[in-house]
Amino acid sequence: MFLASYIISFLSLTSSSLCWRNCGLLPLRDYRYYLNALEEAKYQVDHEALREYFPFDTVLEGMLSIYRDAFGLQFTELKDTETWHPDVLVFQVSEKKK
Repeated sequence: MFLASYIISFLSLTSSSLCWRNCGLLPLRDYRYYLNALEEAKYQVDHEALREYFPFDTVLEGMLSIYRDAFGLQFTELKDTETWHPDVLVFQVSEKKK
C-alpha cells in the first residue's frame, strides 16, 4: 500500500486524473502508466536509460532459466509460427524430461 499511496498523491496533482477524482477508480490498465509517471517525476527514473543494462536476450534467458530450475520446465522456441508482430517470440512449454 506504500506505493499505492504515492500513486494516489501523484494522481491528485495531475490534470489527467479527472476520472480518478470523479469516480475514485484507477483502472488496472492505467496502473503501469501512472507508476512510470510517478517514478519519472518523483525519483527521476529514466526507463529508456535502464534498458541498456538489461539486454533482452540476457533477461529472456535468465527468466527461462529460473522457470526451468524452479518448475522443471523445458522451453522450445517455435520459429515458424505466425504472430501478430515480427518481434513476438513463441515457445512450446513442456515438462523437463528426467
